[in-house]
Amino acid sequence: MLKILHLHDSGLDDPRIVNNAVTGKKVGYEQYFCGSYMKPTLDVSVFTQMKWIEFSEEARVAKHFIPFVERYWKWYPYPTHAIWLEKHFKEVIDEIRPDIIHAHNIFAAHYALPFGIPMVLDDHEFYSLHAVAKHEGDTGLHGRMRLKVKHNRWSEWEREIGERCPIITVTPAIAEHHKRYCSHVFVIPNYPSKDTIKFTGFSSCSMGNVCSAYIGADLISKPYPIRNITGLHEIFDLNTNVGRLVRIGVDSPNTARIRSYGYIPLKDAYRIFQEQCHIGLLPWKKHWFHKYCCPNKVYEYAHCGLWLITIEDLTAVTSDFDPLCDKVESLEELRQMLEYYDTHPEELNDKRKATLEHARLNFIWEKEEHKILEAYKLA
Repeated sequence: MLKILHLHDSGLDDPRIVNNAVTGKKVGYEQYFCGSYMKPTLDVSVFTQMKWIEFSEEARVAKHFIPFVERYWKWYPYPTHAIWLEKHFKEVIDEIRPDIIHAHNIFAAHYALPFGIPMVLDDHEFYSLHAVAKHEGDTGLHGRMRLKVKHNRWSEWEREIGERCPIITVTPAIAEHHKRYCSHVFVIPNYPSKDTIKFTGFSSCSMGNVCSAYIGADLISKPYPIRNITGLHEIFDLNTNVGRLVRIGVDSPNTARIRSYGYIPLKDAYRIFQEQCHIGLLPWKKHWFHKYCCPNKVYEYAHCGLWLITIEDLTAVTSDFDPLCDKVESLEELRQMLEYYDTHPEELNDKRKATLEHARLNFIWEKEEHKILEAYKLA
């Protein structure tokens, strides 16, 4: 029986990792996980064993330094963080003795590569370019240097991994980048498994009673460039004819027209969507990085029977859904659309049913999972 070790630089609260493990287990592979400890909200019984290892921020840019000096050097390029992580990875690998490593994101892959074990990189985030997007607002010399280090270091790591290992990623745009140096690149969008979301019944929208949903920990007070939802709450607080908003992932606001449920297990979020909501929102402000994004939430909305309204520049999403979604350029267009559906509930219900049927047939992990097994054979 082959042993697959899933390595991650973060926790296990990620449906994509669990879905990968379930795929391998179905064909008889034994599944193991190693990553940072976070209490999982998903069913992780698929794993034979889980090992926990701390992954510092310094380790994400660390590299070796002057021999003999590096064990005492505490500053950039943080060689002690690299040494510590390599030591603990070795302990885990020596104990499990995996046949294949499935590395989730480049940080885990970079530290696993020297062990010479067949490996597949699952690139969830495209970190080398993500760093440019994340730090584009930084000012001053320190900010510019931080961006340069991350972009250069992570681009180098992507190439060194891709030249030796197959890569699985989430969008065609990221795949095209990796194909410059990697011979075997596969695209698997963030579809849920067909058994992940239990559909308990269709909750019809009625006149003047439309309810929208947004799942995500994004804060209005601290907008993130790629997922900037500034202005979303005002649509609901300042207009009485756009319905209500349900937010999952944050504790506030809680107003007459907005209800926030905090960080809850996904199964509870899916239940709330099906019982209360009719529209799923992706209202991020437009950003050049969006063509590389494939957020889980849009497919979760569809499997819960919600109609999608999304910003138009998320091309991976819009090409998947089109014509079963509405695309907007601005929050004002979003407000107008919500106003329309609040007075046209039957049209909205018909669209939701069409989306649900399409999602059940097409937006499922099982239609794509053969690519994982193919990547394992090529590793």
